[in-house]
Amino acid sequence: MPRNTVDEMIEILQAYKEGKTLECREAFFDGAVWKTGGEPVFSFNNTEYRIKKEPPRKRKLYQFLCQNTGDKRYFVTANMMEDEAECMRTYAYSNVVKRLDHTMIEVEG
Repeated sequence: MPRNTVDEMIEILQAYKEGKTLECREAFFDGAVWKTGGEPVFSFNNTEYRIKKEPPRKRKLYQFLCQNTGDKRYFVTANMMEDEAECMRTYAYSNVVKRLDHTMIEVEG
């Protein structure tokens, strides 16, 4: 009896076709370890398969120094943003002067 359902088998084959990394383990051993191998044989009766999860992407976020277009006052953004384009969308009424690199934080997701 295969452990993967028919829908899972289709999803796994499609993921393989798209070049995604697959993991497999022996289906009859409860303590079997997931392995990433070379070319899979796709023996769904003896082997259980899954699509390897990609690690979450780390994003770098910064504050920016901006200047109001009207009164020419400077301010530091309260929001943390990835790039100048996001800053310009968020603070459309101002000009970006510079990214404040010393405020950089890394977040997952």
